[in-house]
Amino acid sequence: MIKKSVKINPILIAALVVLTALPGFASFGKINDLDITLAVDTQLENDDGVPAHMIDIQTQDGVVTLSGSVPHLLARERADDIAATVIGVRSIINRIEVPPLFRTDDLIRGEVETALLDDPATDLFDL
Repeated sequence: MIKKSVKINPILIAALVVLTALPGFASFGKINDLDITLAVDTQLENDDGVPAHMIDIQTQDGVVTLSGSVPHLLARERADDIAATVIGVRSIINRIEVPPLFRTDDLIRGEVETALLDDPATDLFDL
């Protein structure tokens, strides 16, 4: 077995010590909360399926909290999925509300009947 001796360069060691003492060097490569919030906001704004103007975003230590109100459940879930794609997001707290729609039983019954009448698979059935 051949052993190689490694020479330690004292100038390189001194340079590393000085660099690590500089402010901000320890956080080099880390994404701060403001950048995460802005990135999530930008991604939401660029998606047509999400009313981004109705969603508030807060980030603390990489944990993104979404709040506000959207018209349907798909927009709520889409906002969550989009936020999860942003680099630096550690987890998501989704507090987006979806207000219930007021629909009478007769209206629901009519929509179901229309959907069944329009479905070619139900042509043979008597309603």
